[in-house]
Amino acid sequence: MAATAGGGGGAAGRDSSDEDMQPLDLEKFAVGSLPTIFYIPDFVTPSQEQFLLHQVDGAPMSKWKVLKNRRLQNWGMSM
Repeated sequence: MAATAGGGGGAAGRDSSDEDMQPLDLEKFAVGSLPTIFYIPDFVTPSQEQFLLHQVDGAPMSKWKVLKNRRLQNWGMSM
Protein backbone atom coordinates (compact mmCIF):
# COMPACT_ATOMS: atom_id res chain seq x y z
CA MET A 1 0.00 0.00 0.00
CA ALA A 2 1.34 3.45 -0.83
CA ALA A 3 0.34 7.01 -0.06
CA THR A 4 1.77 10.37 -0.92
CA ALA A 5 3.48 12.59 1.61
CA GLY A 6 5.85 15.49 1.58
CA GLY A 7 6.70 18.47 3.68
CA GLY A 8 4.87 17.03 6.64
CA GLY A 9 1.60 17.62 4.83
CA GLY A 10 -1.53 16.06 6.13
CA ALA A 11 -4.99 17.17 7.11
CA ALA A 12 -3.59 20.46 8.34
CA GLY A 13 -2.43 21.52 4.90
CA ARG A 14 0.64 21.35 2.78
CA ASP A 15 3.99 23.01 3.44
CA SER A 16 5.19 22.32 -0.08
CA SER A 17 3.75 22.09 -3.56
CA ASP A 18 2.26 18.88 -4.94
CA GLU A 19 5.29 18.35 -7.18
CA ASP A 20 7.43 17.92 -4.03
CA MET A 21 5.24 15.03 -2.92
CA GLN A 22 6.93 11.64 -2.84
CA PRO A 23 5.34 8.18 -2.57
CA LEU A 24 5.29 6.82 0.96
CA ASP A 25 5.55 3.06 1.59
CA LEU A 26 2.92 2.58 4.28
CA GLU A 27 3.87 -1.03 4.93
CA LYS A 28 6.81 0.04 7.11
CA PHE A 29 4.43 2.15 9.23
CA ALA A 30 1.88 -0.63 9.82
CA VAL A 31 0.74 -1.15 13.41
CA GLY A 32 0.76 -4.83 14.28
CA SER A 33 -1.21 -7.09 11.98
CA LEU A 34 -4.03 -4.62 11.38
CA PRO A 35 -4.13 -3.83 7.65
CA THR A 36 -5.48 -0.27 7.90
CA ILE A 37 -3.77 1.20 10.97
CA PHE A 38 -0.54 3.14 10.45
CA TYR A 39 1.68 5.29 12.65
CA ILE A 40 3.76 7.84 10.72
CA PRO A 41 6.07 9.80 13.03
CA ASP A 42 6.21 13.55 12.40
CA PHE A 43 3.42 13.37 9.77
CA VAL A 44 2.40 16.91 10.69
CA THR A 45 4.80 19.70 11.56
CA PRO A 46 4.72 21.37 15.00
CA SER A 47 3.01 24.44 13.46
CA GLN A 48 0.36 22.23 11.80
CA GLU A 49 -0.17 20.46 15.12
CA GLN A 50 -0.78 23.79 16.86
CA PHE A 51 -3.18 24.86 14.10
CA LEU A 52 -5.18 21.61 14.42
CA LEU A 53 -5.32 21.86 18.22
CA HIS A 54 -6.50 25.46 17.95
CA GLN A 55 -9.24 24.44 15.49
CA VAL A 56 -10.47 21.60 17.72
CA ASP A 57 -10.29 23.58 20.97
CA GLY A 58 -11.92 26.62 19.36
CA ALA A 59 -14.91 24.72 17.96
CA PRO A 60 -18.31 25.89 19.20
CA MET A 61 -20.00 23.84 21.93
CA SER A 62 -22.59 22.67 19.37
CA LYS A 63 -19.78 20.72 17.65
CA TRP A 64 -19.04 18.74 20.83
CA LYS A 65 -20.91 15.66 21.97
CA VAL A 66 -20.47 14.92 25.68
CA LEU A 67 -20.10 11.23 26.49
CA LYS A 68 -19.73 9.51 29.84
CA ASN A 69 -15.98 10.05 30.30
CA ARG A 70 -14.97 12.19 27.31
CA ARG A 71 -15.98 14.75 24.71
CA LEU A 72 -16.28 13.97 21.00
CA GLN A 73 -16.20 15.99 17.80
CA ASN A 74 -17.18 14.46 14.46
CA TRP A 75 -15.39 16.05 11.54
CA GLY A 76 -16.88 14.16 8.62
CA MET A 77 -18.64 10.85 8.83
CA SER A 78 -19.86 9.57 12.18
CA MET A 79 -20.77 5.99 12.98
